Formats: sequence, structure tokens, C-alpha cells
Amino acid sequence: MEPPEVKYSLGAVSRIVPNTFGEPGQRTFNLVLESGEARCTVWLEKEQLFQLGIYLQEAVESLSDEDKARETQEKEPAWTGEGISLDFKVGQVMLNYDQDSNSFRMLAYEREE
Repeated sequence: MEPPEVKYSLGAVSRIVPNTFGEPGQRTFNLVLESGEARCTVWLEKEQLFQLGIYLQEAVESLSDEDKARETQEKEPAWTGEGISLDFKVGQVMLNYDQDSNSFRMLAYEREE
């Protein structure tokens, strides 16, 4: 099965803000991503957010001290289009580390309802 088409490529993200709302047991979670004039709010299930955190922690811990100190080389520029605001529930999310650019790439696909 082919992955869904990417609708918006934000490029290099300048800011990621995690948020939680609600009481324990009834919480909802999102990440707000900013790139240029673009702002994207992705709503995640608790398990999706947990798995992203685990992957990030393990990936960073596995980096050499040299890689940790190395500057990030942007593989893609930040969003250069008009200001947009996206908001969607994530069905599938993928995160990987690119050693050449010393950066992470996240793909988030909207949940089909």
C-alpha cells in the first residue's frame, strides 16, 4: 500500500509546541508546528505521542557526541508561501533521523473518518 499524498510540505520547522488539554483519563494532545508563515496543529492519540517521544529519546541517545555538536544543515527551507493554518487529527505519523542533514523529518497524515 502506498503512503498517502503529502498535501503540505512545511519544510524546516522553526518551533514545535506540545499541548495537553483536559483531565487525566480524558486528555487530548497536539503538537503545534511553525514554519515560516505556516502553522500546523496536529492532534495525536496518547500512544502516538508516547511513541514519538520514545523514538526521539532513543535516536538522540544513539548519536555520537560529534553528531550532537554538529550544526543542522537544512535539507528543505522553511515554508515560503502565504500564511496558512492547518488543523487535523493524525491517522499515521512517521519520524526519522537524517544523518546527512543532522535533522529529524516528521510526516503526519490526516486520519480518514
